[in-house]
Amino acid sequence: MKLIRTLTMAASIAAAAVTAAPAMAQVNGIATADPARAIAASQPLQTSFQQISQTYSAQLQQINAKRQQAATVRQQLDTNADGQVTDQEVAAARTANNPAIQQLQTLQTEISTAEEPILMARLYALEQITQRYDAAQQQVVAARQIGVILAPEAFVYAPEAANVTGAISEALNTSIPSVNTTVPSDWQPQRQTVSLLQQIQEILAYAAYAQQQRQQQGQPAQQQPTGR
Repeated sequence: MKLIRTLTMAASIAAAAVTAAPAMAQVNGIATADPARAIAASQPLQTSFQQISQTYSAQLQQINAKRQQAATVRQQLDTNADGQVTDQEVAAARTANNPAIQQLQTLQTEISTAEEPILMARLYALEQITQRYDAAQQQVVAARQIGVILAPEAFVYAPEAANVTGAISEALNTSIPSVNTTVPSDWQPQRQTVSLLQQIQEILAYAAYAQQQRQQQGQPAQQQPTGR
C-alpha cells in the first residue's frame, strides 16, 4: 500500500513539474517531448494508479509484509555483519543448504504471484493511454504549428521553451477522462508497454526520492526537470 501511495504522490509531483513548462513551447517549429514523462504526469495515469491501489489494497499489504519478512530472512545470510549480502555469501549458504535460501525463494515466489494482477492492471491502464498518445501529440503539433519533435537526447542544447511534454500531458488529460482498470481475462500487454511502464516507474520513484530528500532537508518542493 505504501508503494502505491508513494507512486501516486510522485505522479502528482511529476505532473506539477511537467505542466509548469512555458505556454509558448516551441522554437522555430522545432520541439522536444518525453513520452514517458508526459504520460507519467497525466491525470488518467494518476487516477488509474489510485483506483488500482484501492482495488488491490489487501494484496498490497500482504506484499509489504512479505517483503519485510524477506528482508529479515536475508539478513541471516550476512555472515560478516557488514549490512550487505554478497554473491559469495549467497553461494556459501546454498552450499551449506541454509534453510534461509529456500525461505527467500518461497517468499519471492509469493510476492511475484501477488504482484502479477497489480502489474497487469497498471499495464492495461497504461496501454489505453499510449493508444491516445499520438493523437494528443498531433493536437499539440497542430495548435503550436510545430514542424519537428525530437527526443530530448537528440539535443545537445535546447531552451526550456522547446519542451512540449507538459502540453502533451494536458492534451491527454482532455482526451482521456478515465481508463478501465479491469483487465480482460485473455489480455496480454505489448512488449513496448512493459518497457514504458518500467520507465514511468523509474520517473515516479526518482520524483518521490527527490521529494523525500527535500523534506528531510527542510527545503520547499521544487519543480523537477522535464526535458532531459
